Amino acid sequence: MKKYLIVCGGEIDSSFLKKEIDNYAPDFIIAADSGFDSLMEIGADVNLLIGDMDSIVSDIKGYEDNIIKLNSKKDETDTDFAVSTAIEMGAEDILIMPGVASRFDHSFANVLLLRRALKKGVECRIKNENNEIFVKNKAFEINDKIEQTVSFFAFENTVITLKGFYYPLNEYVFKTDDSIGVSNVIKEKSARVEFLKGEVLAIFSND
Repeated sequence: MKKYLIVCGGEIDSSFLKKEIDNYAPDFIIAADSGFDSLMEIGADVNLLIGDMDSIVSDIKGYEDNIIKLNSKKDETDTDFAVSTAIEMGAEDILIMPGVASRFDHSFANVLLLRRALKKGVECRIKNENNEIFVKNKAFEINDKIEQTVSFFAFENTVITLKGFYYPLNEYVFKTDDSIGVSNVIKEKSARVEFLKGEVLAIFSND
């Protein structure tokens, strides 16, 4: 499986970023604009730098041949372009970090990218110190996360079954404006999410 890491703008603890990169072991690292600064801070090897270069502080000397420079007046965000590029390059699994920050508009745009990747058949997650976010449309299991808080939201009307959770559901018709999925808790070693139709946004949260 070809794994691509995309580090975008936003505050992220350098030790957390380094640990996650070591755990994920990406085949290719893309810096989306000021994500380059975070990667330079931990001495990571950047394979490709994408952005309009409007917020980078670090010296890009030595990376000139590995840059896709975007016009500052563009239709897509730097992270959007980075995800599309990764998919075009054959990514099968994408991890975006930190992905969510103080700008809700950018954060929400990044969450929507998870859905786009899913429709392309590519696994994609967002992760920072407090959240791990992904979208699913097929049954999946969550293992070894007892007491983990998880919230579910429907992108479209969805029929969902939750097993192994504090608040189980059985073929519940989950509407797009439904808040019933907020702050559930995993209670069994192996929890399972099943669908009759639709898809859900899942968020693991750590206070």
